[in-house]
Amino acid sequence: MNDPVLPRKRRVAARFAVGTGAGHQPANLEELYRHQYFECLDLIISFIKYRFDQPSYHTLKQLEDLLLKSARKEIYSEELEYVLNFYHSDFNESSLSSHLQLLGTAMESSSSQPCLQDIIDYLKLLTPAQRSIMSEVCTLVKIILVSPATNAVSERSASGLRRIKTYLRSTMSQQRLNSLMILHVHKDLTVQMKLISNHVLMILLLVVNTEIAYLDNFKYFFIELL
Repeated sequence: MNDPVLPRKRRVAARFAVGTGAGHQPANLEELYRHQYFECLDLIISFIKYRFDQPSYHTLKQLEDLLLKSARKEIYSEELEYVLNFYHSDFNESSLSSHLQLLGTAMESSSSQPCLQDIIDYLKLLTPAQRSIMSEVCTLVKIILVSPATNAVSERSASGLRRIKTYLRSTMSQQRLNSLMILHVHKDLTVQMKLISNHVLMILLLVVNTEIAYLDNFKYFFIELL
């Protein structure tokens, strides 16, 4: 690799020139790379702010802060007011307040600073009857868990729709399309499922390998295997 060198000095084109002064030229390599470094740093900071400074992230933060502050027995009046105004039809104000206080009492035996995963693990250990006592808290946790942080999954689903429903499959019913899309989107779970038994799979493989041409032969072959 060659040593870094300063670029050749060039006069700024007339269409880009502003004023009558000469264009800036770095005096040394340190000044050249300092300018490039700070330019990259400014771009990174601006894109991070654009990526995370969005209304949806603010809503998720209020939900999580409400849950964590109630578990740590801290003041959460502002977060509670925001959640009730935003999800006014999903929560009962009096029930949510009492259930959050109950959560704080239940989490006293855990660590001094419980995190969201600690609250989820605690709710998993409860029976359905015990979970119904804190139903508003369970609803709050469900909203946090199902709220997507990004739209990458939905974008991939839209791309998969074009691969599944093609011009050759234009007469596919909506029910079949929904079923195929579920299998496609959750392919990691589909692979783990055992959809057919080993016995049926062995029969199908034998049928393919022996290339049975007639239905009658296949019927007798199938009966013999059973």
